[in-house]
Amino acid sequence: MMLKSLEIIYHWLGDSRNFLFEKNILKAHRLSVPVISVGNISFGGVGKTPCIVWLARELSNSFKVSVVAKSYKGRLKSPALVDPKLSDAATVFGDEACLLAEKLPDCQVWAGPVKWKTASMAHKNRNGLMLVDDGFSHRELKRNFDLVLVDALAGLDGYLREKESNLSRASAVLITKVNLAGAEKTAALKKKLQQLVKVGIFQAASVSFLNLQPQSDLFVFCALGNPAGFLRDLEMQGFIVRGKIMYADHHHYTSGDQTDLLARFSEMQKRFPRLKLVCTEKDFVKITDAELKKQLHVPEHSLQLAENEKEDLLAQIRKSL
Repeated sequence: MMLKSLEIIYHWLGDSRNFLFEKNILKAHRLSVPVISVGNISFGGVGKTPCIVWLARELSNSFKVSVVAKSYKGRLKSPALVDPKLSDAATVFGDEACLLAEKLPDCQVWAGPVKWKTASMAHKNRNGLMLVDDGFSHRELKRNFDLVLVDALAGLDGYLREKESNLSRASAVLITKVNLAGAEKTAALKKKLQQLVKVGIFQAASVSFLNLQPQSDLFVFCALGNPAGFLRDLEMQGFIVRGKIMYADHHHYTSGDQTDLLARFSEMQKRFPRLKLVCTEKDFVKITDAELKKQLHVPEHSLQLAENEKEDLLAQIRKSL
């Protein structure tokens, strides 16, 4: 009931803001460089980070790419270029910004509390193309292309931070995690989306490579908006999840948390001697305990599109720039 009330409030606020921007009562800021947003209308993770990484690598062949992320749960009061090598980088810049900076060493990654201000600062420091993480609802910044992601596992049936009808603002829709949801569920979602949008609808698989033997026993912890997809991915690869701890999205791992994780892992190892400790890349950037780091196995996560869909989506993006 509380979540439903929160959804109603989000929708009312979103509709009010959208009306003000569409009537030019509130003004959006335009940069003199191309801007691409990767966003969603749902609560929880849909795969924006691997999508940003994929897009940045693809577009870096033609552009100098800068990535803009919000310093969620970070300490920044103003925009800053992310330095993932700082010992407390995740608490300064935010976990997602640090992960993006680690995975995209040839791009500049900027973080800050307000996206359009961060994008403006990034533009002053580098002339090129701007990729904005989680930018669909951020109307203060004009963009050339709005790519909206929809999780095939969750669909549009859960709680949404914007109404389904707002998908009409999208330049293209990308259904993610199709390999985890299956063909029938994906087809039903695509049919529903075709009733909501007149733009291209694309599909992507969510692929994790964990360098362990299949059937390995795992103890998993993570702090994701939607951990079900991560667990399902591991289980579909044949791994056996013997234990798990799920934290709130963007959880900051205190020294006490890390000590507790090691203790619980060690205790479970008494029952499963070959047990392996696993977390996501986004969690790993926040771990500071050296002993815990030594024990961790971290799957490399990526987004994969069929070749024809990849080329079609990239062609649509390039045409908008």
